[in-house]
Amino acid sequence: MIPSRKTVVYISGKYTDTDKEKEGSNIIKAALVAKKYWRKGFTVICPHTNTMYVSGVDYEGFMAGDIEILSRCDVIVMMTNWKESKGAIREYNYAVKHNIPVIFE
Repeated sequence: MIPSRKTVVYISGKYTDTDKEKEGSNIIKAALVAKKYWRKGFTVICPHTNTMYVSGVDYEGFMAGDIEILSRCDVIVMMTNWKESKGAIREYNYAVKHNIPVIFE
């Protein structure tokens, strides 16, 4: 894939964890993947950093919003930990069903 700011990349991977320190680590890892794709020349959506300080929204509310954002993206990047996440699995399945190209980290 040729990098272009017109190509919008969605970062998908594990976010939630029972341990807040591990959850923070998941957010940092996602931010680093996002940074990698920004540096490659893409426009990047990273749900981890988009919602890291947001509270008062339930899981299904976040997922509905994330799927809506993903529906407008050109490609999804699956982080190495994506299979450990119910949400990332849902995002992957949505991407495949809707012919959104998938990149595996």
